[in-house]
Amino acid sequence: MAPRYLKKGSFVKQGLYILGTLLVCAFIFSLNSNINEGNQLQLMTTEPEKSFFIPSYLIHVYLFFITYLVSMPFYLSLGWFEQQSKIDKLESETLRTELDSLKNQINPHFFFNTLNNLYSLSLSNSEKAPKAILKLSELMRYVIYDPSKPYVTIQEEMDYLDNYFEIQKIRLSNKTEIQFESKIDELSYPVLPLLFINLLENAFKHGAESMIKGGYIHCSLQLQKGKLQFHVKNKYENNKQKQEEKGLINLKRRLNLAYSEVHSLTIKDENGICDVSLTIDKIDEVSHS
Repeated sequence: MAPRYLKKGSFVKQGLYILGTLLVCAFIFSLNSNINEGNQLQLMTTEPEKSFFIPSYLIHVYLFFITYLVSMPFYLSLGWFEQQSKIDKLESETLRTELDSLKNQINPHFFFNTLNNLYSLSLSNSEKAPKAILKLSELMRYVIYDPSKPYVTIQEEMDYLDNYFEIQKIRLSNKTEIQFESKIDELSYPVLPLLFINLLENAFKHGAESMIKGGYIHCSLQLQKGKLQFHVKNKYENNKQKQEEKGLINLKRRLNLAYSEVHSLTIKDENGICDVSLTIDKIDEVSHS
């Protein structure tokens, strides 16, 4: 009972509880002491020598009170840790549910864009269509199965990006210069699935697709000693890059949920060139926490 009063902050009730407990104990020990003294008087043949003494029931009350005070912090700490564990578990489950919801919002947008690309190839009877379809099947396999996991390896994410770039190269042909470089010191590092696709789709949609000629997409991915750096730069026309789209808002929310204070996302937009950099520090430690 006492811990419950303390958790609610009702110190008055707690004080009354302690006082009531002490009075009951004092009354019980007083009765017991009187009975013992009566029995002793019947056995005594001489008057006892007077001396200073502490009634036994007060000693018992004192010991009870000290034991109570010493044990109460320990008991309350156990209750606090148990409650905190429940809160942490609930927050973790809530976080995972929201991340899954945001992740699922990516898939329809990507598939519609890719199917439009294949439709354009089919209209022109391009010989590149079969290869594009094969790459799409690999992308679909990744999007459908791997995102069901909370994290994927950086190797799996790189394979996904490679397939994505191949489809874009097939569709755009020589219209746009596309470069992708990567430098990874450990391919088993865990990352969120589909972490980079929103940034790439924005670059292709507002850059390559808006340019008649002279367009380019330069992309690099580095992961060294647990620090991830993703960079994409593109040229665009007609100020189509100015508005922040839903995909970018989605990405920012995912980053805030999964990597909170260890990430930075900077977007520079000047003179028809958009330069985006994503950095995540200690990505291996965060992903395993």
